[in-house]
Amino acid sequence: IKIEIHQKINEIDSLEKLTAVKEELEDRFGKIDKELEIYMYEEWFTNLSKELNLTKVNKTDRYVEITLPEELSNNIKGDKLLFETMSITNKFNIKYLHKNIIITLFYKGLEQHYIYYLVKLLMAIKDN
Repeated sequence: IKIEIHQKINEIDSLEKLTAVKEELEDRFGKIDKELEIYMYEEWFTNLSKELNLTKVNKTDRYVEITLPEELSNNIKGDKLLFETMSITNKFNIKYLHKNIIITLFYKGLEQHYIYYLVKLLMAIKDN
């Protein structure tokens, strides 16, 4: 059963799939805890990162920094990216360095776990 659950979680690539997996798990085992939900979002983040060919994700005790590949960086409209990040949270910082966009999310003061914000960001980039 554990392997089956992990396979389902590893396939999460949209809010619809995440919701379906969450509902199935809650139907079978009762309300899931926050840690499992965060794990599901982390898997979704991993899948989005692969899909967008992220070149680097750096996590420290204060922030997470995402480096977008040069090709993706060249195709993103900066003003739209700025608007998207600000609509998610004002804790994002954006810079352009060595032909790459680098987006930093600072943890302090976030209302939710940082992974929720990162998934929203990557979904906005993907839909760009």
